[in-house]
Amino acid sequence: MAQQWLSIVEYARAFSVSDMTVRRRIKTGKLQSVLRDGKYYIPVEVGVDGGYIKPSSTRPKPMINPPKKPEPPTENDFELIHSQRPHTPTPIHVQKEVRVLEPTTAFENLTQTKPDAGIVEVCQKMLTKLHNTEALMSSKYQAQMQALLSDSKRKDSEIGQLKQQIEDLQVLVKILESNSN
Repeated sequence: MAQQWLSIVEYARAFSVSDMTVRRRIKTGKLQSVLRDGKYYIPVEVGVDGGYIKPSSTRPKPMINPPKKPEPPTENDFELIHSQRPHTPTPIHVQKEVRVLEPTTAFENLTQTKPDAGIVEVCQKMLTKLHNTEALMSSKYQAQMQALLSDSKRKDSEIGQLKQQIEDLQVLVKILESNSN
């Protein structure tokens, strides 16, 4: 298996984690990395199928071969790349005729099209269901509101009766106090 160096973004995409998670793991030492030219690089193993293998150890290991800054290609590299590729003919571009519709014509074309009957039927069923649900909820909440109002009136009545009883008891206390003197 070969070792490859990935940037933070490349590592995050390869292992389906966020960039911030990779940065946090580097900061806490859970992920081995090297800072080179202001950019972090993380070593990963490349599997037989070309996929990346996640590092198994979370402890940092000493760096043996830190990544080097890639050098720009030279003329020799360019010639080497082109000499290794099979020659492919240059594609021929065929220009198609493009018709531009006037805005009024485009609008008329849209208004003349008929919607699919199935879509209209589904929309009508959904609207009917929505109206039925709305009516059911409305009646349910009206019934709850009526129950709360009647409960409130009953409690107001009880409070009035209790106030009257308190006044009566205060009068009795005054009478008893005046009789005991």
